[in-house]
Amino acid sequence: MKVLNRLLALAAALSLSAAVAQGAPPQSSFVLGMSAETATFYPPGTGGLFERNSFLQIFDSLMHREADGTVVPRIATAWEAVDATTWRFTIRQGVSFTNGEVLDATTVKESIDLYRAPESVVASRYRSIVDVVAVDDQTVEIHTSVPDPFLPNALTDNAFILPTKYLAEVGKEQFASKPIGSGPYLLSDWVRGDRIVFSANPDYWNGVAGIQQVVWRTIPEPSSRVAALQNGEVDLIWEIPAIQVPLLERTPGVQVQSGPSPRAVYIGLWPDSPVAGGEPLRDVRVRQALNYAVNRQAIVQALQRGYGTLISQPIPQPTYLGYDPSIEPYPYDPAKAKELLAEAGYPDGFTIELLATARYLTAEESQAVVADLAAVGVTVKLVEVEYGQFVTRLTQEKSQSPMYSLSIQGTQGVDAYEIYSIAIASTGTFNWNHYTNPAVDALVAQMASEFDDATRADLARQAAQLTHDDPPWIFLWNNSSIYGLKDVWQWQQRSDDLISVYEDVSW
Repeated sequence: MKVLNRLLALAAALSLSAAVAQGAPPQSSFVLGMSAETATFYPPGTGGLFERNSFLQIFDSLMHREADGTVVPRIATAWEAVDATTWRFTIRQGVSFTNGEVLDATTVKESIDLYRAPESVVASRYRSIVDVVAVDDQTVEIHTSVPDPFLPNALTDNAFILPTKYLAEVGKEQFASKPIGSGPYLLSDWVRGDRIVFSANPDYWNGVAGIQQVVWRTIPEPSSRVAALQNGEVDLIWEIPAIQVPLLERTPGVQVQSGPSPRAVYIGLWPDSPVAGGEPLRDVRVRQALNYAVNRQAIVQALQRGYGTLISQPIPQPTYLGYDPSIEPYPYDPAKAKELLAEAGYPDGFTIELLATARYLTAEESQAVVADLAAVGVTVKLVEVEYGQFVTRLTQEKSQSPMYSLSIQGTQGVDAYEIYSIAIASTGTFNWNHYTNPAVDALVAQMASEFDDATRADLARQAAQLTHDDPPWIFLWNNSSIYGLKDVWQWQQRSDDLISVYEDVSW
């Protein structure tokens, strides 16, 4: 029996060595330590990055953007502009959802219709669409009201294809907690506030995942995430406070990756909020004053250890076509802030509420902003909530505050138009503060159908100057994305902060 046991142990060791040699992980799970969990698994109901990261594991989109920015086929095997206002997509054959429902052109048509419906949170991405037609089982045509050069980009890792028969059967609310997709993983367990478990889809059309299980652990407290990585409880953590980077760099078996994020972090300003206190924000001088009042450089240096760059416009960094490097960020000038407040009729300041969550501003950053505003006479009632509550309040106008912390990003830093169309244009569904500037709207409308990059970039630069001078936000910073990873894994940080375990993570 001892000899048999030794032979079995030797066979297991040889099998493990062979698996490692072939690139398969000797452990079956990859554990993510995240600061928050997805609020919903119903994609048309959100545009958040946490949600998109979870959607990427269980759903397929028409196209997928790889880590280097290359767009590759997924459910669409080919796509082309048939004429100025028609895009044609060829749909992959032989794909089914994990409940057996067939994914065909009709499914794609019905899914896209959900994303462009007025009640969809992401509807502004698809505003140009007039109709979607399933020509046959494997062909979909999308007709637009104007030439739309951005439509394929808007469908890439955004409009995830849903099992519309199952959705009609169970409804949006049940689907949001019990989703079914056609992607590399399926949702096998969700303990809210604790963990989400994804198991490999054994019938995935693109091949079964090498990593059999992905565990998303919700660890809101940053030092707890760092400790979990140091203790080997998780394999990858995100949103590491800069102050803890040196600690991880000294930890054996751990690597740190960092780089500029695709996000503009800001404080939105909504004069017409149902929560009292927003009225002064109607005056552009007040909004300018708030920008002068916040010592953003001091916050970046002291609290982010320099891992961040101040922004002067809605576009976060020069990788976006249409970014204007000539526009300088508002300088820290409390005397100028007081002068503008007095000119606007508020020499003694005013009181206003700020809704914040650590996903966008840490408690220390929020308190620093509050202190800076208090120094110019603006008393801020700070309301800090966890991410799920924040999303609920932000998306339900009756409880939205006149000031709120948030960030916005385009897809992989491709084009300024995307941010202007969804977050700045008056029709943008991510324009939570209902900012309206007719001149900006006109520029965004021109960008929407302009195929020439140079012309579109010029239009975006004009919009950048207008929104700097007539600020919709308190412009804060382009923060760095900082990750910690067990060095037994191969993974490279993406510029869009998405984590595709199926294709980007290996042993």
